[in-house]
Amino acid sequence: MRILIIKLSSLGDLFHALPTVHNLKAELNAEIDWVTNNSYVDLVRCFDDIDRVIGFPRRNFFANFFHFYSDLRENRYDLIVDLQGLLKSAITTRMARSNTRIGPSFHREGSRLFYNAVAGPRNRQRHAVIENLDIIRHLKLPQTEISFPVTFPAYAGAGETRQLSLLEVEKSVPHPKIAICPASRWVSKNWPAENFAETALRLQQRLNASITLLGGPDDIETCRTIEEKLDHPCTNLAGKTSLVEMGGVIKAMDLLISNDSGPAHMAAA
Repeated sequence: MRILIIKLSSLGDLFHALPTVHNLKAELNAEIDWVTNNSYVDLVRCFDDIDRVIGFPRRNFFANFFHFYSDLRENRYDLIVDLQGLLKSAITTRMARSNTRIGPSFHREGSRLFYNAVAGPRNRQRHAVIENLDIIRHLKLPQTEISFPVTFPAYAGAGETRQLSLLEVEKSVPHPKIAICPASRWVSKNWPAENFAETALRLQQRLNASITLLGGPDDIETCRTIEEKLDHPCTNLAGKTSLVEMGGVIKAMDLLISNDSGPAHMAAA
């Protein structure tokens, strides 16, 4: 059996889809392809249950349409599952080759018109993971244990994330490795940078923690502000890692402290 998953974005939502995809893989022994925004293709390749990733050209769509269309129609699918529920994802279900297209209960923008069926009643009071699992109930499959099968390669610059604190004397002394991701796309979700700085400082002073700062290119200044307020050196990787590399860094940490953001969902997975 071959299944196509359509989940284009965003970073955290990709991880929320993983338990449903894993459940489909486990119960149907299916080959699973996944359509996602080009910027997330390398990330989705790290998801253990995915056989093939198809990049959706969110930018310059019309210039890249024929290449995308060709990739999308390379295989015929027994089932297409849209876990995005937007017009563009629904249209993608129709462009792909299949007679069975299921959409999510949280569909909008008229996307319902493109599906054969919708999985479950609309209830936005639930966690996104549970909403996505409506697909499993709709197909009357046994629900497997919720899990997030993802494998990130070790960060190539892993040596950079280890600092020798001034307090380190013996190898037997534990030094928790803590990552801090102080920014998100939504300013309204962001805890003040000075609060992150105070937290990191206390963790250094009380636990002799090794601090690693994470973020994208837009977060460089915020992370630099935090770094300057610390007593001891930290590793500042803001703007220096890809999403896959960030996953490798987070995997090596004991703890991530962040706002409600994609890296938080990555760490939870």
